[in-house]
Amino acid sequence: MSATRRPPAGTYAGGLAGLAEDPALGIVGAAGLHLHEDWLAYATGGATRFGEVGWTRTNIGSAPSVVLNTPTAVTEVGVVRMGTHTQANRGGTLHTNGITQLYTPPVGMLWAVKLDLSGTADVEVWSGFSGSTSGRVRVADSTQFIGVRYLSTVGTWQGVVKNGSTAANESTVDLGAHTPGTYVTLALEVVDTDGAGTPGVQFMTLDGSDRRKLGRTLIGAPLTANIPQTTGALALGVVNTGAGVKYAYQDFWTLGGRVAR
Repeated sequence: MSATRRPPAGTYAGGLAGLAEDPALGIVGAAGLHLHEDWLAYATGGATRFGEVGWTRTNIGSAPSVVLNTPTAVTEVGVVRMGTHTQANRGGTLHTNGITQLYTPPVGMLWAVKLDLSGTADVEVWSGFSGSTSGRVRVADSTQFIGVRYLSTVGTWQGVVKNGSTAANESTVDLGAHTPGTYVTLALEVVDTDGAGTPGVQFMTLDGSDRRKLGRTLIGAPLTANIPQTTGALALGVVNTGAGVKYAYQDFWTLGGRVAR
């Protein structure tokens, strides 16, 4: 089956190990940039060089805490915990220093992230590709963004593509509610929606609980509107919208497949 067509849902034995037939996460060979973060390293100094990729921390209001947590399950390798200040509307991001890397995402691009939250009240969390190192990604924000977000005002994870600051400038798909203390693995693949190369962002959930295979569940139809043209890698963003510290946890962030440079 061609990697340029919308993939089916289902379960693929050996998907995580790169042994399954296309389509499966990590199967399509990377062209150009490839990034993977497993959080096996801390910062080498200051607000830069977090993790193996070397993410930069940018404050939103005040400096967020960034620490490495000890994995608690065999399905985890390294885990980063990012926390807000106690004062409302404080937090920050971890990003690749504002470098524009993605441009319009090409057909065949694959991305996935594994996330957990300390709570679902008064918090905003996002991960993916952003046009701003410090911009939040609510509907009214002008930040260009491709990825996933959790807004307490919505109450679910959403797959998002946005290129402006109105509801008409973003397209979303509901990826489900969150239970604190339980990881979710969310992903996207850029697919050919018409056989002529018109890209669509297909969001999905992944089930890697069985280490011998990878389950993909497609969510909704591919999003074709409001896809931004210039974004850079953003591992994690978190802001509290009410008083009190809020934490977001990430087990991995990974980009593969075809990547426009």
